[in-house]
Amino acid sequence: MLVIFSFLLIFKGSLLFAAKWSPPRANTPTVKMGIVGTSLNLDVKDIKGEETPIQYRPNSLGRIAVGIEYLGFGAMVGVAPQAAQSNESQFGKTIGVDYQFRFLREQNSFDFFYQKYQGFYILNSKKIDPTIQGEDPYLQRSDLHTEHIGFQYYRTLSPDNFSIAACFDQSGWQKESGGTWFYYGALSQHHIDSDFSLIPTSLTSSYSSIQDFQKGDFTTAKLGIGGAYVWVYNNFYIAGKLIAAFGQQKQNYNLGTEEINRWIPTSGGSAKISLGINGDTYFTSFNLFNDSTDITLNDRQIQFGTLEISWLWGVHF
Repeated sequence: MLVIFSFLLIFKGSLLFAAKWSPPRANTPTVKMGIVGTSLNLDVKDIKGEETPIQYRPNSLGRIAVGIEYLGFGAMVGVAPQAAQSNESQFGKTIGVDYQFRFLREQNSFDFFYQKYQGFYILNSKKIDPTIQGEDPYLQRSDLHTEHIGFQYYRTLSPDNFSIAACFDQSGWQKESGGTWFYYGALSQHHIDSDFSLIPTSLTSSYSSIQDFQKGDFTTAKLGIGGAYVWVYNNFYIAGKLIAAFGQQKQNYNLGTEEINRWIPTSGGSAKISLGINGDTYFTSFNLFNDSTDITLNDRQIQFGTLEISWLWGVHF
């Protein structure tokens, strides 16, 4: 028994020695703060790309955020400044919330999220309505309401080479360059609700097959594979990851008097880049994240995209 126990200790020690990253200091938190800009975009488009797309955007500014990582758990909350009156006059008012929680381990990581936005404007309003000029107000939809809730799971296949926690959350330190493949799974629900059709009157003929679309619920389950790599020089690092996923989507929506309830194949992908300096005590990072889910409605498509840009700085205690 003693021999087996000694072997296990030596084996574990060799793994720790071989790892290209090191975990956070025991029983101490990592605290961060910074500026985070998150946008849940909604694009209505022709699958063949022949018609003018309808690009809905929330009028959301960056928020001041504070986060903490401790014992593998992470959370971040933020407060958004009030938009200027002139900004709201041109782009409308958006009320939004965005919560993110993470549970990060050596090989398994979980992300939980909830996004809710009320009030959008159409980014390409001038193309849809040529009478809009200069500083004229964009086409606005204060009635349009969206919600997005779900979780994502990552299983790293080379946990000694690459740490998701260290590279993308600065929870620990990536000491050497390295990469990994990983398995990916996700379950999410998108909800859309509005008082009238999402299709502007001038584009009704182009989107006649979904001209009565106002609301719907879309539940998506996806499995996929991804890759990640980090380049490290002293305390400076550049990390990136890419994911491609495929699955099934349950659709429940109305087109006028017709109610649609069905399952269809779906696909999606995401990408993230992080770069910064992760020192023994202090760190700073710049992060860019993009994720998309496609919703097919007849011969047209709604694409949900999440775009997040952040600049963070913090302390390892």
